[in-house]
Amino acid sequence: MRFPSTATIASTTTFSENIRNLFLDKAALFEGTEVPDFFDTLAKKRAELIATSGKTAVSSSLDEADRIRDVSFRNVFTALDAYLIFPNEETKAAANEISMLISKFSRSMTSKNYANQSADEERFFKTLDAASETLEKMPYMSELVAQAKADEEAFKKVNKEYTQAVAASSGDKNATVLKRELIAFMNDTLFPYLQAVNLMNKGKYDAFLKEIEVEISRQPKQPKADSQKQQPQSVSQKQEDADFQN
Repeated sequence: MRFPSTATIASTTTFSENIRNLFLDKAALFEGTEVPDFFDTLAKKRAELIATSGKTAVSSSLDEADRIRDVSFRNVFTALDAYLIFPNEETKAAANEISMLISKFSRSMTSKNYANQSADEERFFKTLDAASETLEKMPYMSELVAQAKADEEAFKKVNKEYTQAVAASSGDKNATVLKRELIAFMNDTLFPYLQAVNLMNKGKYDAFLKEIEVEISRQPKQPKADSQKQQPQSVSQKQEDADFQN
């Protein structure tokens, strides 16, 4: 009886919760044994893994918030390019004025690191704030700028959460390590103990062990070892951390 060591974080947390629920349904049968203590340990290890995986989720949210702000920021430049050839002299003149005003800024700002991009965008928006009347001469331009501002603020909020999560977890083990420790606990400690207790009690827990085996059999098939070796370890570990979100 072994849970696959190649299982994802999501599969591992789900499986560990499932077998704990199976145990809780039959907890009375295990009075006088150390089984309840083992399942308490299982629950603690699972909770620690989920908490760490939650920090990984914040990192994914940060990437998504950055992608959204990049799109809305570039939309401002795309709209401005359109207004520079707009068939209305007043609108075109306003576009030319704004274009000259923000000439030191460009779409390439979105390729900078998070901090530098935020600093540049703050200066960009302040420059446009000083030309609000000119922006109004270009239909929906003010709305596009407002959206870009809102998306930048949303990014800053998620970035703050990410910084706090990293600071709080400084020195902590990552989700991949915790997943491996949880699997090792099940395979090397919990399952052998359950089998030993069952043997000493002449098969009293056969039905429970069978239920665990059914849960193990429900795990998705994993790629062959050879194919996994072809993937660099760093990529594999990053994927395992992301698996909790899938």
